[in-house]
Amino acid sequence: QSTWGPFQPLLNMGSLFSRSKHDKTTHTPRVDRVTSTDKAILDLKVQRDKLKIYIKKLLDAISRDEKVIRQLVLLKKKDRALLALRKKKYEEKLVEQTETQILNVEQLIGNVEQAQIDVKVVEALKIGTTTLKSLNEQINFSNVEQLLDDAREASEYQSEVSRMLSGVSLTEDEDAVLAELEALEREEASTVVLPTAPTEKLPQVQTEHTEDMETAPKRPAAREETRQAALAS
Repeated sequence: QSTWGPFQPLLNMGSLFSRSKHDKTTHTPRVDRVTSTDKAILDLKVQRDKLKIYIKKLLDAISRDEKVIRQLVLLKKKDRALLALRKKKYEEKLVEQTETQILNVEQLIGNVEQAQIDVKVVEALKIGTTTLKSLNEQINFSNVEQLLDDAREASEYQSEVSRMLSGVSLTEDEDAVLAELEALEREEASTVVLPTAPTEKLPQVQTEHTEDMETAPKRPAAREETRQAALAS
């Protein structure tokens, strides 16, 4: 019997959820297919890198030999200095040969990669050509010609209808324009053109006649007063 007692079902559920979560998160990663060409290119690059490491070792050995040769020359040890020089010369030839090999490997890698690209291009062209041929087979030239003829006839018919409608419209518009012009001419003939009144104020002229006109209304008033006085007496 379990020591967890009544909590055992909860523990079982927890383990179930953890397993399902683990199953969801863990999946087999997608592995790209490695071709024999890819493996060959990789092998060539590995060989190239090994040759470069070998050259570095040779150059280090040449540098050490040069120091030893100088010391032997200072010590007047001619025989050993000659042996060291021969060794250095041999190492220099090995460096030249290795550099040539690296160049050949580099060219081979480039050629293989270019050939790999060419193969992919040819495959893409082949797929494109097949697709184009399949699409062209779906097109019937007789149907295309019939469609073009129908479209041309429809366009000509529409142009003829538009021309006829535009002719009727122009005639009606011309009659309306002439009628409006005659109405304007009649209105113009019946209208009397009056002179335009001046807008500037006229100057005032002081004359004796003007003064008499101003005092003239006062005389009838004096006569009226005299008549009223005679009636009162």
